[in-house]
Amino acid sequence: MPEFNDEIWKRSIHTLFRPMVDFHFPELHPLIDWSREPAFLEEELANLFDPKKEGKRFVDILAQIFLLDGTEKYILLHVEVQGYGSGEEDTLEFEERMFEYFYRVRDKWKVKDIAALAILTDGNPKYRPDRYETSFFGTTLTYVFNVSKIIDYDDKELEENSNPFATLMLAAKRALKVERSNDETKKLFKIALLRLGITKGYTAKELEALFYFVDWVVAFSDSKARNEFVGEVRAMAKKEEIHMPYVTSIEEVTREETREETMRAIAFKMLKAGESDDKILMYAEISPEELGKLKKSLRRETC
Repeated sequence: MPEFNDEIWKRSIHTLFRPMVDFHFPELHPLIDWSREPAFLEEELANLFDPKKEGKRFVDILAQIFLLDGTEKYILLHVEVQGYGSGEEDTLEFEERMFEYFYRVRDKWKVKDIAALAILTDGNPKYRPDRYETSFFGTTLTYVFNVSKIIDYDDKELEENSNPFATLMLAAKRALKVERSNDETKKLFKIALLRLGITKGYTAKELEALFYFVDWVVAFSDSKARNEFVGEVRAMAKKEEIHMPYVTSIEEVTREETREETMRAIAFKMLKAGESDDKILMYAEISPEELGKLKKSLRRETC
């Protein structure tokens, strides 16, 4: 499974929240007063739950919205990033968690109307939790929530859909296919998606969200490939006369990553030469934790 980074999903959904609602809740979208910015309540939501279980990663988003009639509503979005399997126990755990979201949000904010959606990013067609049910001697509860499974969408339909969130869903789906490919294939994949966004006439803000998403959803194996990718994006933006200032920040991050790789290489050579820890930390400018990892690598290499 590709590295569906938690923060990248959250940032993308925040930026593309309006097209996300239009994509997943087309009947709700025209009822919302979009002159009032949605309020995102993830910090408050996180305080209602225990820390995430080891190995299970997900993104929780709670947005307070207002309809045109002035009433306050909520949209609860859960993106299953990775960690859930397909067995009965995993399914029951997921469904119960979705129900916990609903009743805790309802209790905390004293609201009745909550539109809940789970986006499933896994590639298992048999894994389809969509409701929580419990019954005990005549007392029965059924909670049904909306589910969007990435692999269910048709590539061509997503390509032809002008909605920016449709393109993001396309990126997430295709990422499942190219995650084990070489860097050249990954680069072509990312460039093609960005070209698609440009062709569809997305705003700079929408292109930025898409750029960051495709940049991280499938990672390159080395910084050289990422440098080439960023360079091609800059050239493409210049040709299309699109102002993409966020590319500069990626270039800065990439340069810093290259520098860190160089420092680690220097430290590793110094370790092999038997230099002291203090000297390595001073000259290579790495953290003690990173030095510890390099020592472990050296031990494995010499075994």
